[in-house]
Amino acid sequence: MTLGKLISPLNLDLDELELELEWLPLYGEFAERFNEALDLVAAGIEMWRPHESEEWAIETAAEISRKLYNIGQALDRSPALGLAWAVRNAGSWERRATDSQLVAALAMAYGCRAIHAIRKWQAQLADDVMEAFGRALVDDLRVNDPGLYATIVNDCRIEHSIAEIEARESAADLLGRARNSIIFAELYRNPSIPPEAMARLNEQAVKKSRAETGRKGGEKSGASRRQDSVTRDQRICRAGKGLLVQGRSEREISGIIAGMPVAEGITRKTVLKVLRDGGVL
Repeated sequence: MTLGKLISPLNLDLDELELELEWLPLYGEFAERFNEALDLVAAGIEMWRPHESEEWAIETAAEISRKLYNIGQALDRSPALGLAWAVRNAGSWERRATDSQLVAALAMAYGCRAIHAIRKWQAQLADDVMEAFGRALVDDLRVNDPGLYATIVNDCRIEHSIAEIEARESAADLLGRARNSIIFAELYRNPSIPPEAMARLNEQAVKKSRAETGRKGGEKSGASRRQDSVTRDQRICRAGKGLLVQGRSEREISGIIAGMPVAEGITRKTVLKVLRDGGVL
């Protein structure tokens, strides 16, 4: 089922999508995130009733999904004007679409993108496992030996750990935006909230989102660097084991590896420490 820019969240069969997600190799580990995103999309659909099946509503939700970047830019420029204004500023929508419905569509779009971010990475992981071990063996292990299946999945997972970090960070950011949007969709349904109060709430929400993005950006950078080191060290240890099998002495292995691309420029002394910490020497 497609979750890209061209699909309307109002056209989704959420039960079918959930069944599809359950076949991903690491579904159990990410089920909570998937379920939260599905719940946010379902809440958004509920706010479109009784118009959720009408063509104008379906197209409006699809167009909002396509214009997330423009909507975000408008909100960054004028946060006090609010989410509903940012959505309306990004396109020509049906007048009958309420502010609440437009912001609910925004929440649905973010929820779908969050699902897509994790699903895309896991789908690539599944393809890598199939390519490495063959479909027949993988299908058999998944049913008859889940423990071994989990082992081979995690082996492939380590090789693409940066993609996992990026998928996790992207999904976390998108889920946060979806939660925020669904809260404001509810607030827009309450006519008793004065415009001045709504403007303050919108501005505070944007400031908080910016602070979160900055904090997570720093964390992501640090996490990526740490993961780069972990991946490098794993490759060094594999190279060390290979040299041992070839009959190389422990004394010469660290010098050989220090001159190899896998060492990424670190010194012989550091290579030796990596090999000892990894239990190779």
